[in-house]
Amino acid sequence: MCFGGGSDAAEQAEKSEERARKEAEKRERKIERGQKRIDKAFTQYDDGYYGDYASSIEDYQRPELDRQFGDARGKLTAALADRGVLDSTHGAQTFGDLGRVYADNAALITSQAQDAASQLRGRVENQKSDLYALNRASADPAGISARAVGAATTLAAPPTLTPIGAVFEGALAPYLAYRTAQQNSAGKPYRSNAPTASGSGSSRVVGG
Repeated sequence: MCFGGGSDAAEQAEKSEERARKEAEKRERKIERGQKRIDKAFTQYDDGYYGDYASSIEDYQRPELDRQFGDARGKLTAALADRGVLDSTHGAQTFGDLGRVYADNAALITSQAQDAASQLRGRVENQKSDLYALNRASADPAGISARAVGAATTLAAPPTLTPIGAVFEGALAPYLAYRTAQQNSAGKPYRSNAPTASGSGSSRVVGG
């Protein structure tokens, strides 16, 4: 009676398990290498990078805000001087209102720049997560490295910079409208408010 068959089957099963274990370990090493290559491709995306990204947006828009503010102060000064209230309490309050418009918009520029940097950070993290998942599914370090470099390069494109609009038009509108009306009035010829005689009668000298 032969009892060798069971021993051979057990040995084959053990060898199969060993091969599977080695293949799994080999696959894990590939996945680990792929993840390291992803991290290397995205190494530039640190806190300093996002800070610089936000600063590039703010540095583009802030000088234009400063230029508009200087222009608005000049126009407001002339308009208040025309009304004779430049050095009055009303004039001081008006300049204070203009300053608040400036401060609000400066804060808005900073906030929007920070939001843009946060959105970029979110896109980077999402892209890395997608690459990590693909890396685990494919276990192809060379292939995932090429994808990671391409994605990181695309995300590193400069931000889209949008010029700010006319910030101070609303605050200046009442004063500029008054000044325009005054200038137009000053340029018109004098007209008497006396009623104009009608009909074809002859004129007479008063007291004659």
